[in-house]
Amino acid sequence: MISQIRNNLLLDAQEEYNCSLADIDGVPVDWDSRGDVHFAFGLFCIAYAFVAIPFYFTCARIIWSMRKAHTYKIMVFLAVSDIGELFCNSLAFGILLMNGEVYCKHPKLNFVYAIGSKTWYLLTLPFGYALFSALFTPLFFFDSITHTVQVNPRITDKYEYNSYFHIFNNVMNPIVTFILYFIMLLSVMTKFGKLTIQSTIVITIHMSTCIVYEIIQFIDSTHAILYAAHVGWMLIHGIPPVIYMLFNSSIRKAMLRLGGTQSRVTVLSLSHPTTQRPAPPRSPIVSIKITQC
Repeated sequence: MISQIRNNLLLDAQEEYNCSLADIDGVPVDWDSRGDVHFAFGLFCIAYAFVAIPFYFTCARIIWSMRKAHTYKIMVFLAVSDIGELFCNSLAFGILLMNGEVYCKHPKLNFVYAIGSKTWYLLTLPFGYALFSALFTPLFFFDSITHTVQVNPRITDKYEYNSYFHIFNNVMNPIVTFILYFIMLLSVMTKFGKLTIQSTIVITIHMSTCIVYEIIQFIDSTHAILYAAHVGWMLIHGIPPVIYMLFNSSIRKAMLRLGGTQSRVTVLSLSHPTTQRPAPPRSPIVSIKITQC
């Protein structure tokens, strides 16, 4: 069993992550031939990132404008963490899939990816929890063979690669989330029926993905389950703005106003010839809508 408390900044000096352990009779392994290219799924992940990240960023701008309420301050923090995670589990993940990466193909690149993918722990306790997990617990590396992230870098069978911290996080995180949502629902469900649906969606995706992602670290699974596990991880961080749009009338109205403003500005600009002087800055149609953005 590898050490559960470690210094990940010195990963190169630790034997269990020394890629030369896989050498056969002193002959280096051709790591370029070890990974599997998943072009279609990689393309899907990248496309998802190009849709989800701009949409979430636009929604985050609106949430930022509402930050006087304590709830929206928390949602801003959530948005920053989710957008950062989408860059890791969708955009970067898709690129790595299309290149057929495994840990020893580019160890330093995979180290950076493993550290970056820890950003979702920011949702539990601010910064300290995330830094501890990223720097002092076993990391999870990109693995194109299972098209997921795995604690086992596929170097050698000499060590048993596991992370008790990750087990604790993936079990306790959804349980605590469920308990907190349940307590909140008991106090407000008579007033806000939509909140029950919203909470159910969040809890279902969160809990199922965390548990399944932990199970696949120990049990060989079919490709369908592996694909579903990673898509669930992507949804955890990409679906919040969709839920906000469906169930939060304030955010929905602001998003619709923002879309209407952009469309209106485009129509007005196209309706005037290029030789015509632009409308004065105090135009009653354009200026009012931009102010509401």
